[in-house]
Order: sequence, then C-alpha cells, then structure tokens
Amino acid sequence: MNGLVRGIVERQLTERLTEAVRLAGAMIQIEDYGQLMLPSEAARMLGLRTNEVRGLAEAGILPGLMTIGGDRIFMEADVRRAAHGLEKALGPSRP
Repeated sequence: MNGLVRGIVERQLTERLTEAVRLAGAMIQIEDYGQLMLPSEAARMLGLRTNEVRGLAEAGILPGLMTIGGDRIFMEADVRRAAHGLEKALGPSRP
C-alpha cells in the first residue's frame, strides 16, 4: 500500500473507530495506543498468513478491534507483544 493510500485508510479507520467508541460512551484517544495495523501488516510483522492472524484474533490470543464497517484492525503494541511471544516460544529463527 503506498503512503498516500495508507494515510487515507488509517485516517478513515481511526475516524470510524473513534466514532464507534464515542457512541459506546467510552471516548478514548487512539494516539495513546500507537499505530493501527491492518491484518496484512500484522501478518507480515508476525511472519504468519493473514488468515492465521484473523484466527488468533477470533481466538482472543491477539487483541484486535472491529470497525463499524467490519474491518479488523490491530494496535501495533499488541502485535509487537505477540511477535515477542512468538520469538520466545519458537526461537529467533522465525522470519
């Protein structure tokens, strides 16, 4: 995804997520949680396939959020923690 498209997508996802949280009555600041990541980006960081990342999220192993539009997004800090856990469990040879 090129930089311009990525910026637009991130802005739209952030706006959707912020609105969903506001409507739920629990306003949060997205900036407090770091960069938002798409499933493909999380998969790349974890060395997994996108469907495996979705499976981890559905199983509650990798925390993720669903936007109003049904898109799954992840907080970079959560993905980094998962990557660290995988490295500890499987060793540093993981891609």
